Amino acid sequence: MKNNLFLSLLLALFILPSLLLADYANEWRNFKPGDAGISEGEFELVKKNGMSRKKLLDLVEYGIMPTEYFDKPWEKLGISEEKWVSGRKAGLENADLEHTGSRSAQFNTAPLISFFLPGFYAYRSDRLYHGLSMSGLATLSLAGLIFHQNESKPDNSQEAKKSTNFYYLIPLLGSMLWSSADAWYYTQHRFNPDANRFTLLPLPQGVVLSYTLKF
Repeated sequence: MKNNLFLSLLLALFILPSLLLADYANEWRNFKPGDAGISEGEFELVKKNGMSRKKLLDLVEYGIMPTEYFDKPWEKLGISEEKWVSGRKAGLENADLEHTGSRSAQFNTAPLISFFLPGFYAYRSDRLYHGLSMSGLATLSLAGLIFHQNESKPDNSQEAKKSTNFYYLIPLLGSMLWSSADAWYYTQHRFNPDANRFTLLPLPQGVVLSYTLKF
């Protein structure tokens, strides 16, 4: 019984991505790129990167073309994707947005939230399959903790005693750490060019911190 339940959970994890792909294909049924003001090449780029129809139409409405969006100009400007999109929707150009980018260190809540909600930042940054992997692993681990329990009968006892399999905490903690580290990397190194000036270089004497000045 317990093994069948666990196998069912594993099977669900593999089936879910297929169902999502089917929904994604249906989303673009009867869609004509020309009606949205984009070319066939741009439409292929949209599908390749897994952008939703709703997001595409939202961006195009404000004059943000797929080729520009997937070039990730916010990384060059030192601001977040959300701030770039909001600025463009407000009518600002990239030159204007560059001056609004704050390079100062601020408290970053994304890694903390992503630790307790695995996959949070991956979903927020439109990386669906990364988010599904993190949250799926966490969900399976929690399901194992709750449903896949050990049963034993103490001496002179008619009722079986259940105990939790705490080894499910290992993949659960792994998904939480993975999610948090992913959020930290994307907010610090992908959206903060200054953070990329610091690198760890392995040398024969060990690992040393190297600082490279960019002119």
